[in-house]
Amino acid sequence: MDHSRGAAQGAELALISGRDAFTMLHLRGTDSHDSFLPPRLLMIRQNASEGAVLIRDQIACAQQLEEAYERTLSLRLEDDTPSQEQITVALASLASHVDELTEWDLRPSRLESLLKALAAFLVRHNPDLGVNAELGSIDQELFGHLSLQGLEMIGESWGRLIDPFWEQVKQEVRTSFAYEGLPQGYIALEQVLQKLEGDYLNRDLLLEKMLTVLEEAEQLSARHEPEIASRIAVAFFSEGAGEH
Repeated sequence: MDHSRGAAQGAELALISGRDAFTMLHLRGTDSHDSFLPPRLLMIRQNASEGAVLIRDQIACAQQLEEAYERTLSLRLEDDTPSQEQITVALASLASHVDELTEWDLRPSRLESLLKALAAFLVRHNPDLGVNAELGSIDQELFGHLSLQGLEMIGESWGRLIDPFWEQVKQEVRTSFAYEGLPQGYIALEQVLQKLEGDYLNRDLLLEKMLTVLEEAEQLSARHEPEIASRIAVAFFSEGAGEH
């Protein structure tokens, strides 16, 4: 494994010998008066049938990195100096992936179900939003251009507003066997939306409030400079080696 400086604004580049082809980014945490972002891993794995696949799950990323590092040690390659060609390939891969990433790709897992539910609610009651995406990606079409701080803003606001409805359905979801095998967060939010749809007065108030919050998040994001490249502390690159 070799570490080279300068992969992305002072980041380290580490070449490792994993069985799979991937680029793994270790992002620094940030703590400012505006926001707190914890350190995290982000993996772009090369798949023969699907191409580049983004993996955001922290446990999956850590396991992949550990396996690749252990394989590098077992092959006694940790002190090998890579060729210039290997470094060039790694840097080109890193540059292409970083250019394609947005702060939407860095959103915390705890926001995923909230943002999907919010997108469904907004589109259902505000046709002026003009969303053309398929049902599974309307959240990305509505919010994918926002900064992390903007995403946190709308997620937290929405979570607070629907909390009373969440309390109403929590016990029902916990004791029901009808949703066995489905994610609890998804189930609960589906039930919350059903409760909200039946409360016409609060539904309209929540819609008005969330459209206001969304406008504020748009303004906040318009003033924001993306920080993905500057947050990269280490970029790990594996060409992939199959079973060799």
